[in-house]
Amino acid sequence: MGTTSRLGGLAFLAAILAVGCVGERVLVRLDTAAVDDASTADLASERVGQADDLHLREAEAEQRDPGDVVADGVADLEIGDIPGNNDIPDIPPETEDAWDIPPEIPCLPDCSGKECGDDGCNGSCGECPADQPCFDTCVEGACTASDSEESCDGKDNDCDGLTDEGCNDDNDAYCDAEMAMGDSSPACQAGGDCDDGNPWVFPGAAEECDKLDNDCDGQIDEGLCDDGDPCTTDVCDPLEGCSHPYNSKPCDDGDECTESDHCFQGSCLGTDKNCDDGNPCTDDLCSPVTEGGCYWVNNSSPCDDDGNPCTMDICEDGVCQHKLASDVPCDDGNPCTSGDLCASGQCVPGPPINCDDDEQCTQDSCMPAQGCVHQVLEGAPCIYELLVCEYPGFCGTNGCVPQPNCQCPDCLLCICCGAIQICIDNLFPG
Repeated sequence: MGTTSRLGGLAFLAAILAVGCVGERVLVRLDTAAVDDASTADLASERVGQADDLHLREAEAEQRDPGDVVADGVADLEIGDIPGNNDIPDIPPETEDAWDIPPEIPCLPDCSGKECGDDGCNGSCGECPADQPCFDTCVEGACTASDSEESCDGKDNDCDGLTDEGCNDDNDAYCDAEMAMGDSSPACQAGGDCDDGNPWVFPGAAEECDKLDNDCDGQIDEGLCDDGDPCTTDVCDPLEGCSHPYNSKPCDDGDECTESDHCFQGSCLGTDKNCDDGNPCTDDLCSPVTEGGCYWVNNSSPCDDDGNPCTMDICEDGVCQHKLASDVPCDDGNPCTSGDLCASGQCVPGPPINCDDDEQCTQDSCMPAQGCVHQVLEGAPCIYELLVCEYPGFCGTNGCVPQPNCQCPDCLLCICCGAIQICIDNLFPG
């Protein structure tokens, strides 16, 4: 570079490159906007590298004593030691702070070989035409087709050079039900053709007796042989005409008191509906004409026994009530009382029972666990009565045994009452 051109380069360096010391660091500032030729830019880049090298050397110098020699034999460097640095004019102090702001580098869009997509700078290299389905999707910068199947919309979706092919093969103005429909198609006025190979089959066609779904409503020959009976299947045969075989389909017999209605031999039958609500205080009823059928009416029937003999278990207002009873016979569980009566829900014991058995040879008493007890007073004295005679005796297991007072033929023990003789051998065991 000549002197003149070098001086010209120095002029731009005042705006482009400055190397200075702030504290102990080296600042390098580059203003790319001031670079106006390649030579100047090269020189600026060279100065940046030199400044970085100086920064590193100064950092190393801080770690050693003054005057030491570094590994490459170079002593401490100063700013003026950078080759060519003496040619850089001083930067005015008033512009020193401005150099600390890094410059913004402009983004350069790149659309080389692209007809669509991102240009690298948040822009676009172009958009694919929406009205051309074979070129409506951007893939790696090129507009390509997105659709793979033909639909009935007036476009060449599969990009084979044909439009709406397969949409209306039978030319009956209705597109194939299995093909997607767009807003409009020159091939047909509507879709839903359930047999695109038969021009006599399309939505709204008249149903015929031909075992085909002519009107595409999902039914075959419907309405042609309808006998109005849900329990027969209406069959239309092109040769034999109408027939009505029985079926076993679900049906409705119109009776709200039946359920699970189904056809059986041409009739609709159901099973009786269970209306039991599990409440003993309601009558479970059913009306054939009332929605749901079942309804319930409160009753006054006896209901669940609560185990208390002094309550009346009876239904009221649909609920089992246990009302306290009074003056109702009850049993207090004690066999030694009788005539027990309820009072305000409690069983009150009656008077003690009479256990007297009118036997002089027993002691009568009552035990709550047993009732009346008649204990034999064996050996106790007693009076044996016979007719108008009374005889002293003693108590045995079978009652009072009289003492013999006379002798009788063929008798060991005999009692006499006047002219009457009585043998009492049988009153003694053995």
